[in-house]
Amino acid sequence: MPANKPISCRCNQPPFDYEDYERIELGYDRTHAEVSMARCKYCGTYWLKYLIEEEHHSSSGRWWRVVVPEANKDSVTAANARTFIEGQASGFYGGSYFSSTGRAFDSPTRII
Repeated sequence: MPANKPISCRCNQPPFDYEDYERIELGYDRTHAEVSMARCKYCGTYWLKYLIEEEHHSSSGRWWRVVVPEANKDSVTAANARTFIEGQASGFYGGSYFSSTGRAFDSPTRII
């Protein structure tokens, strides 16, 4: 769980429900990953999500999501999302590739 967020909000506990968020599509990056920003309807936390799906490979879906401080939310784009996520100390990852609906990470991660 991200260190800077209380566990009490549902946005900090997998599995995550899309209905709990107001979502903004940021587009696709150079590797065709889908990038979006979501704001939790309950606590107002902004989350950046990076999703990779390779349609020609089964069980290839994988995603990462990290908290974005409100002061930084306007500077995150599809082009810099991967670097932003890999620079965070905590967040979540999951998807069919990992056979997971979500697991926390608490050290910088590498997107694969």
